[in-house]
Amino acid sequence: MVLLPIPQKNLCFIDEIYYQTNKEPIHAFSERTNLNIKPIYNDYTNPSWPCNTLIIEDDKKQLHAFVNTSKNSDFIKTLRSYDINIAGIPFEANCANGGSIHCATNTIPKELSSSIDFLFE
Repeated sequence: MVLLPIPQKNLCFIDEIYYQTNKEPIHAFSERTNLNIKPIYNDYTNPSWPCNTLIIEDDKKQLHAFVNTSKNSDFIKTLRSYDINIAGIPFEANCANGGSIHCATNTIPKELSSSIDFLFE
């Protein structure tokens, strides 16, 4: 995941290296979605995949971010500056293998599970 759109804040965080190599399509995306692009650094020698954060909005319209705490301190400060609550989860082992919080938290709602039973037959 190289980008993290947060439409409630009119933002889209994007991996800095991806941004550097894809500026034209990213700016076109920004114009279409009306989101402000904010490049985010990721240390690829010790990946933490900050743009693969999971964002959830609660009933009171407050945003909560689930992030990898030990390696994303600058990103956490940035999210807090936008009034986003942080829930830190140590997830470094997955990050080293190319995944992160968002990859591991995609669930299937109960009401849909019977619709996809054919996948497991």
